[in-house]
Amino acid sequence: MIKNAYELNCPVTLQAGNAGEKSLFRVDQPNIVIETVKPAEDGSGDIIMRLYEAFRTATTAELSTSFQLQSVQQTDMLEKTISELSVKEGRVKLVFRPFEVKTLRLQIR
Repeated sequence: MIKNAYELNCPVTLQAGNAGEKSLFRVDQPNIVIETVKPAEDGSGDIIMRLYEAFRTATTAELSTSFQLQSVQQTDMLEKTISELSVKEGRVKLVFRPFEVKTLRLQIR
């Protein structure tokens, strides 16, 4: 339901190029939505992600990426570090409360 709404209201645009096709980020639970992927405001080159739980359900989810991660931190909305998260083979386990929003800082190698 949420995926369909995003596809209708925010259609994906494509550009011609030689980058190929691959998914940069994936979450294994359908009720966890990747809302934002953007560069960090401090100019560090880190990636900031915001995810939220959409179905009012406590959930454990796994975020995976094709990037080689150096580290992942959970941050507040102003991108200040709250805690360091464990990264294993490009995957991070996340625990969400109902309707919780999480902000992550991903440092890429």
